[in-house]
Amino acid sequence: MKTVKNIFSKSQTRILAFVFSMLAFSATAQDSEKIQTLFSGKSRITGFGSVISQVSFANNAKVRNFHSVGVEGGVLFNRHFYMGIYGLTSLVPTDITHWNNGSGSITTDNRNIRLIQTGGLIGYKLFPTKLIHLNFNTKIGGAFMIDEMRFGNRYGDAQVSQAFLTVNPSVNVEVNVTRWLQLFGGVGYNFMSGSETFSINPSKDLSSTTLHFGLSFGRF
Repeated sequence: MKTVKNIFSKSQTRILAFVFSMLAFSATAQDSEKIQTLFSGKSRITGFGSVISQVSFANNAKVRNFHSVGVEGGVLFNRHFYMGIYGLTSLVPTDITHWNNGSGSITTDNRNIRLIQTGGLIGYKLFPTKLIHLNFNTKIGGAFMIDEMRFGNRYGDAQVSQAFLTVNPSVNVEVNVTRWLQLFGGVGYNFMSGSETFSINPSKDLSSTTLHFGLSFGRF
């Protein structure tokens, strides 16, 4: 004859067995799932280099529009996120006014100021496997100016300014020409901040909208 105690014991055993079975199944299912992380698993790390041509529309009383050329390169993670470095050089046409002690008069010289920019690059490509896609990036670095005074028939490096900050966020439209070649073009704004040198204030005279285009080579 079955007693209440025996029935209760059998029920407890079945319940415990069911609970342990569910826990074991849950643990097995969890172990089969792969933890997703940023730099593990099937991460794809590649690299690229670009040739850049950039126009700055700094059209004001002291500085006129100027053209820059340069290069950039970086490491690309999973075709989307990238980090790298860049460098740009340009001749900035400007009118420098100074006091002439010999004649006791104020004169204005039309001359070119060499502008050097370099620093770090960070960006993100949106839908990079599509034929045409977007690329958002920001260049953050430093810049300095060189007063290239004219000595007879040549220009020489007369004075060098202190370094100042430059931040250039931009958006590009990219076209995948081949698996290793891309064309790009876009717009941005170059923020500059520093002390006035050679009658040029970087914040007021050099900060401007930029238009740029170029070629990128690498594994995309």
